[in-house]
Amino acid sequence: MLSLQTFVVVVTMIREAFDDFYRFLRDRDVNNQKYKKLTRAGVVSVESARIKVGDLVIVEKVSVTTMVV
Repeated sequence: MLSLQTFVVVVTMIREAFDDFYRFLRDRDVNNQKYKKLTRAGVVSVESARIKVGDLVIVEKVSVTTMVV
């Protein structure tokens, strides 16, 4: 019985590790997307990871996802 429980726990840990890795890859892709930000110098292209609270972001198309800053 102990070996069956150990097997289930190990399989679950491996599955969670794969899920975490793929989530990391998706997050990295999303954080590297370029957006246009309005600054005093004009319109600047920035990665989404560099957008801060209070930045004015130019939205060119409406998508299903919601931008929360």
